Amino acid sequence: MEFNVYKEEFVLSCEEAIEQLEKSLSRINLGTANPQLFSVLKVMYYDTPTPIGDISSITHPEAQQLIIKPFDKSLNKDIYNVILKQNYSITVQDEGDKLRIIFPQLTTDKRKEAIKNLSSYKEQGKIKIRNNRQNILKKIKNDKELTEDMEKQYQNEIQKIVDQYNNKIDLSIKNKEDQLMKM
Repeated sequence: MEFNVYKEEFVLSCEEAIEQLEKSLSRINLGTANPQLFSVLKVMYYDTPTPIGDISSITHPEAQQLIIKPFDKSLNKDIYNVILKQNYSITVQDEGDKLRIIFPQLTTDKRKEAIKNLSSYKEQGKIKIRNNRQNILKKIKNDKELTEDMEKQYQNEIQKIVDQYNNKIDLSIKNKEDQLMKM
């Protein structure tokens, strides 16, 4: 098989790993109101787990506040309970037809703790890339059409791509560290 087929499959799986990392990083509390923290949390709606972002509007009236207004007011208590279970260190006020969420300023200790946690996100991202590499290298090795030289060349090309994605992960983590330190 041609290298481009292997490369395309590998790059696609690596892009998915990067997207997952970026989503995870976007949910880290920076001390400002972040709608992404809540849009993916799920509430039972007609016996189906449904993301809060699909059943409510999430507005951002101030830098430190969010307002979640469910389209169906009966969901207010359920959303309130789901948010409280997350232990985000925020204040949640139930105002009857909506929830007001107040984000406290991050303390220096909380920032340092968040920065320390970034290393686990970094490692998870790199593990996904390594697993993707192992999967594609198995496919290359099992390809009977390839000579040893071609196989070695494909492996080297895959390693170059791995290095590029590891650099992307490092850069994403560095950017998040910078954001945490600037607050």
